[in-house]
Amino acid sequence: MQSEYRAFWKNKMWEVMQIDYRIPQTVIITDGITDHINVPLTEVVLMKNSGKQDISGEFIYEGDFIESHQGTRILDILMLVKYGTYEAYCPIDKEYMDNVGFFIEAAGYPQMPLGPLSEYAKVIGNVCENSDWLDK
Repeated sequence: MQSEYRAFWKNKMWEVMQIDYRIPQTVIITDGITDHINVPLTEVVLMKNSGKQDISGEFIYEGDFIESHQGTRILDILMLVKYGTYEAYCPIDKEYMDNVGFFIEAAGYPQMPLGPLSEYAKVIGNVCENSDWLDK
């Protein structure tokens, strides 16, 4: 079963086994080799699993950068997966409305709800390990 979250800690991505919100707040993580490690929640960056997979079957998390594959062509658009409030156009009401959930941001494009990514998207990095991409 795929974890609901992953955590970035000490320059490495970890699988989250459990989050304990009691005092002290800790996240229990593993790298698949180490049995488990208890880490204060304030020391990790948590990324929520979208429940969707890319074209190679990799789960897509909040904070992932994806690229769009259109057949044999790769579009030169860097897209960032986010979770939170975003605006989406409602054709019935003919206006933009606030929504909450996973969405995509890309420079020069409106925010888009997360669609069927397994048909076109490929994870190519994430904001923790590729923070310089945010400037693109």
